[in-house]
Amino acid sequence: MEQRDWPTRLAHRIAGEVRRYRAMRGISAQQLSDLCSDVGMDIPRAVISNLENGRRTSVTVAEVLVLAAALDVPPLLLVFPVGYQELCEVLPNRQRDTWGGLLWAAGDRDTPGGSLPIRGDLENFENASSSLYRDFYETVEQVSSYMSRAFEDEARARKSQNEKVRKSLMDSSRLHRMMARDVHSELWETVQIMAERGIQVPQLHTYDAVFADLAKEYE
Repeated sequence: MEQRDWPTRLAHRIAGEVRRYRAMRGISAQQLSDLCSDVGMDIPRAVISNLENGRRTSVTVAEVLVLAAALDVPPLLLVFPVGYQELCEVLPNRQRDTWGGLLWAAGDRDTPGGSLPIRGDLENFENASSSLYRDFYETVEQVSSYMSRAFEDEARARKSQNEKVRKSLMDSSRLHRMMARDVHSELWETVQIMAERGIQVPQLHTYDAVFADLAKEYE
């Protein structure tokens, strides 16, 4: 297969997935076009029809994102038809399992099959910003989870009339707070690495209450 034809083959694959998900949603090309407008970008019905019928041989990143939002499907699933195609052409004349291709595109190296070395040596891959962002948010979620359990235990302890039950619940709460502190330390190690590498640190405004309460443990 010619390398120069790969963009066309990729566009046809995306078009097939657009058609698949449109059919699954039970909407017409015109309805999909209207949904795209609602998202914020006009994609005329004729463009969608030409894409699905193979008459249009290119698709932009902007169109993929808007079509995905209109179809309520993750954009990468339009590019990598997981569950519907075992193998796909991830790069020109490079076939691999579709799931592994999706993981590579998502920057997930931890899952088996997630890496796709294209230049031989990707030893710095784990230091990529996407990996650090994943670590950051996973750690934040862990802290939030432990603190939520601590709050729940404390609330149940206050309502309990049984002294042994109250003590057990408060012990559990302290344990969850201790686990939250440990993970919290890991979070700020990640933040420090991000800062040192000039990577923008995400805002924590949605977790302010959790971290404010956790901070009291350091006083």
